[in-house]
Amino acid sequence: MKKIKALFLLIAVFSAINVALAQAPNQFKYQAVLRDASGNIIPNAPETIIVNILMGSSNGGSVYQETQNVTTTAQGIINFNIGAGTVNSGNFSTIAWGSNPYWVKITLNGLVISNAQLLSVPYCLYSAASASSQWLNSAGSAIYYPTGNVGIGTNSPINLLHLVNPADRTNITVESSSPNFGPELHLKSTATGGHEWRIVSGASASNSYGVGSFELYDAGVGLPRFGILANGNVGIGTVTPFYKLEVNGTINATSVLVNGVAVVPGGNQWTTSGSNIFYNSGNVGIGTTAPVYPLHVAGGGIKIEANPDAYVTFGLNSGDAKQAIGQFNGWDPTMLYLNPRAHYADGVMIGSTSNNTRSALYVYGPTGSAALTVDGGNGTAIYVKNGGDVRFVPQISGGETFLFNDDGRQGMTNIGPTYAGTAYMNGSGWTFASDIRLKENIVTLDNALAKVLQLRGVYYNYKINPGRKDIGVIAQEVQKQFPELVNTDSKGYLGVSYEKLTAVLIEAVKDLNAKVVKLEQANAALTVENNDLKTLRAEVDGLKNSIQSLQGYTQK
Repeated sequence: MKKIKALFLLIAVFSAINVALAQAPNQFKYQAVLRDASGNIIPNAPETIIVNILMGSSNGGSVYQETQNVTTTAQGIINFNIGAGTVNSGNFSTIAWGSNPYWVKITLNGLVISNAQLLSVPYCLYSAASASSQWLNSAGSAIYYPTGNVGIGTNSPINLLHLVNPADRTNITVESSSPNFGPELHLKSTATGGHEWRIVSGASASNSYGVGSFELYDAGVGLPRFGILANGNVGIGTVTPFYKLEVNGTINATSVLVNGVAVVPGGNQWTTSGSNIFYNSGNVGIGTTAPVYPLHVAGGGIKIEANPDAYVTFGLNSGDAKQAIGQFNGWDPTMLYLNPRAHYADGVMIGSTSNNTRSALYVYGPTGSAALTVDGGNGTAIYVKNGGDVRFVPQISGGETFLFNDDGRQGMTNIGPTYAGTAYMNGSGWTFASDIRLKENIVTLDNALAKVLQLRGVYYNYKINPGRKDIGVIAQEVQKQFPELVNTDSKGYLGVSYEKLTAVLIEAVKDLNAKVVKLEQANAALTVENNDLKTLRAEVDGLKNSIQSLQGYTQK
């Protein structure tokens, strides 16, 4: 490798640089003379030069590197612009020339021919942005301007910081990517009694109003004064507003609108009477501006809470009997107490405005649903006091399908009002209607005994009550012989009408009795025959004796 000695020179052509600054290019000139080891110039030779910009010292890290391909002149001179070569690493336009000292390291054919600090020329680039400004450096990388107003978008600022953007909105962005601390704007008064106010964008749950909130914080006393949650609720004096606006304190306003209607300042429609208040000039609306009842609540429920009793009563006037809903006179807190006046045609109606039965309680259910469901839990589901019948009447038949009489009898029917009932219960148990006048197509059961012999009487216990032993039959076995005695419930389980087995057993006993009668008749015939045989045997025995006697006489 030939030895090369370079005499280098940084030439600042100020007229050219001024033109460059007017166009704000990011480059500056470099010029040198290349000589060989003997001191002779190297004319008309192509060369490849590596340029490094080092930060801090001659051994500092490279913030920018480029390659320059040049050819020496006849006098051995090379000329090129640093910043205009082929970039190997870094960004020349982002070098902070005014913040740190920099060195230029020139390498030719692997040999460092120059490593010198930049003193003035590159700072002309820096001056395009700041060398001619009024900003001053303080400790570290901070800059400041202490002598007047600063204008952005205007050359006549009237405040310390004056922003103008005539073509669009004027914006200031304060941004933070920290997950723990949101961006803040501090407004601080150092005068006596002054406070420091902070406008905060909440970045974490540790902020007073939570993530995504807006907060006005009084650093002078260390308290949040105003905030907007991420859901839009506004709180004043509270950091947990439940409503769109929630104020912890007293509000003084010259005008207030509720649903667009002005509330007269200091006005009050309520009249005070001792510790009570009342309003008797019209209807009262809650959640509605057009109440049609004395108390009209729209869009929500009513909660009544008291100790020990909390209830609502109904009546025409203070002397009427009342209906009460709620906890009343120590009764259960979910009770419903109804006592309609006896001379009214209609009682209490649920699901209907017409009570054709003149009942104290009339419940109407729409088609396909239950009108009334009663769940007594572990207690009494329905309790009837002081006499009276309990009747269940379907609209289709017009008659009672289940009846509890006030004389202690209970019954069921499904054939209409003509008959007293197909079944009823009294002190002796259940009685089932069986009058022949109620029946038709009567046919005696046949072959009952043979079918009964296919059934089993079994011991068993139900799976839900394994500790209780019971006796009965198996529905599937009964179904094969007597399908009329088996019913299927809504869940597909089979049940047996045990009371109807009586008719089956009657006919089975009759079949068995017929067999017994036949056996008795056959036995009687056998008895006669047996007696006849005994008589014949006695006669035969007599003849035998006579013959023996004659034989003995003859021998003599």
